[in-house]
Amino acid sequence: MRLRLWSIAGRITRHARRTVVDLAGRAPSVEVPTAALDRLDALPAPA
Repeated sequence: MRLRLWSIAGRITRHARRTVVDLAGRAPSVEVPTAALDRLDALPAPA
């Protein structure tokens, strides 16, 4: 799993105080990390 995650081409950028992870959409195993990041993004912000 870790090897698959780190082998996906992508870019981490910061914009307007947000960190954005832009993953290549055509990577063979991009569905799992993308789903995990979507779940993390759906969490409420800490108070």
